Amino acid sequence: MTWSAFAQETLLDNDPGAIAPASNYFKMNPFPKYGVFLNGGLAMPYTDIKKPTNAGYIIGLEGQYKALYYLDLALGLQSGKLSAGETDANPANAKPRFDNQFLNAVVVARFSPLKLLKDIKYNSALYYFGNLYVGTGIGIVSSKVEANIFTAANYKYIGNYSGIDAVIPVEAGITLPVAQFRNQQQLKLNFNYRINFAMGDKLDGYITPSAVNFRNDVYNTFTAGVGYCF
Repeated sequence: MTWSAFAQETLLDNDPGAIAPASNYFKMNPFPKYGVFLNGGLAMPYTDIKKPTNAGYIIGLEGQYKALYYLDLALGLQSGKLSAGETDANPANAKPRFDNQFLNAVVVARFSPLKLLKDIKYNSALYYFGNLYVGTGIGIVSSKVEANIFTAANYKYIGNYSGIDAVIPVEAGITLPVAQFRNQQQLKLNFNYRINFAMGDKLDGYITPSAVNFRNDVYNTFTAGVGYCF
């Protein structure tokens, strides 16, 4: 190290007011490559059965791999329940209603654009907000539906549907470090909002004509999770 470089480093170490050169903490420091998360939360259907929509649940496991300091790959397996519609004790007044015990598996890529900024200091606001991400991918959902027998001009009852449909997840969220251990091991919290676009119209046990509803079924999830990264 030259004397001038040593003097500059000493100045920065001893003078809190000195202006340090821009540096990106995420780019310059080692990071955990792998992570395992347990998550759970709410699931909401948006299908041919408009209302009332009941808040369901979702719980699952997720494995993560950090391909780049700004790009994560995640594989998730989750189980949950979707419900909507009305009930009536009189079978003669049957109305459209369904319950779907589902299992989905998805692979998503998550991009954190703020991590590409040049100047991110440890424990700064950007150190935390840099963990905001957007993501998308592909997956499947396996449905086990129980639906009321109901016929009307705008509904085709397809029975207690059991099958597998492709889904396209689109999501946004944030992963926050809450504790750090030796060898870059970390404890993290994850908050995720995901819209799952099903490539089919059977998640509720009914099909409507395209003239009435041209959209396939959708279900949204909001989850919170805790994970260990290493």
